[in-house]
Amino acid sequence: MPSPRAPRSRRQFLRTAAAAAGTGLTAAVAGCNARTLRSGVDVHFQTLAVDSPPIGLVKTGVWFVAAGRDGRVVGMDPDDGEVQWATDTVAELQAPPVGRAGRVYVAGTDAVGVDAASERWRTSLPGVASALTVESDTDTVTVGTEGGHVVAVDSGDGTFVDADDGERVWEARLTESGRARVDALATRDGVVYAGSRDGVTVAFDAQSGAVRWRVDAAASAVAPAEGDVLLGRRRVHGVRGGDSDGAVAWSHDTGTDWTTGMSVTTQTSGARWVLVGNRTRDGYALALSGDGERLWRERLTGRAAALTAVRDGRFAVGVEGERPGVQQFTTDGDATWFFETEASVVDVAFGGNRVWAVTASGSVVGLSG
Repeated sequence: MPSPRAPRSRRQFLRTAAAAAGTGLTAAVAGCNARTLRSGVDVHFQTLAVDSPPIGLVKTGVWFVAAGRDGRVVGMDPDDGEVQWATDTVAELQAPPVGRAGRVYVAGTDAVGVDAASERWRTSLPGVASALTVESDTDTVTVGTEGGHVVAVDSGDGTFVDADDGERVWEARLTESGRARVDALATRDGVVYAGSRDGVTVAFDAQSGAVRWRVDAAASAVAPAEGDVLLGRRRVHGVRGGDSDGAVAWSHDTGTDWTTGMSVTTQTSGARWVLVGNRTRDGYALALSGDGERLWRERLTGRAAALTAVRDGRFAVGVEGERPGVQQFTTDGDATWFFETEASVVDVAFGGNRVWAVTASGSVVGLSG
């Protein structure tokens, strides 16, 4: 079990960053007030939290947690962003962390459960993890593997790990050939949805691993709602989920080459899903109704990198490129604010009434507007 290293102060983080990258990050932190005046956004804190390239951000219990590709996991105070604990987990992190009830789950060559810097369990995986989710009712962590030509037999596996003790519950493949990488995972109402850019999406029973249905549709993002699940890449497909046969009810061409993220709203009319995606150098946000009608589409300041869940009729998008930052929209398509960051945004998440974002430099910022 790795020994947790003592968390460093915000000043120590900033000193490390300045030594590694010159004055750019220090100037960016000092420039928050100027950007705030232009964007109308309140900046509550900005902390350099992750040394290696960050992989993701998650709110769980009383912590906001950021993870780096080197397996470093950092827990921060949600009020001021100060680092409270840190630990090393596993190398080769490719999938953003997930969390529930104060616990954090990460996966690389192993799947690891962490509770405030203490490793709770660890289990090996048949390949490098590429996607990760946790089922809220059963505390089952779902890991999809990247695989590849070296371990082709396992390249399409979805491995299910019990979050209490790290024991595998069951294991299955997306395809018999094992050649489809798991690119997207989501779970709802006892069903795990696993999608692949390689042209297949499978619904598994979360308890037994039995295949409920399989559809020949590529998915770089999956968003289950009540009774339906949205599969997205260039074309978006509305599929009857849950206990149904997975029939495709409708399809929609988003006009983008890539779907980066999708979120479900709680609205019974109007926008049912919001999506973000990219086409060449441009990113877009758009909304679809329950029957696949496009309600609106807005261009972003750069390429879409991440999407929050929908909360209180609003959502935020992380943007990368020449003008990186965080953009917040309502589900009606109204842009409410934009905050420009010093580097491309890697991930965004809601925490309380704030939007948290982690950038490619490892900086974490808390915003509201």
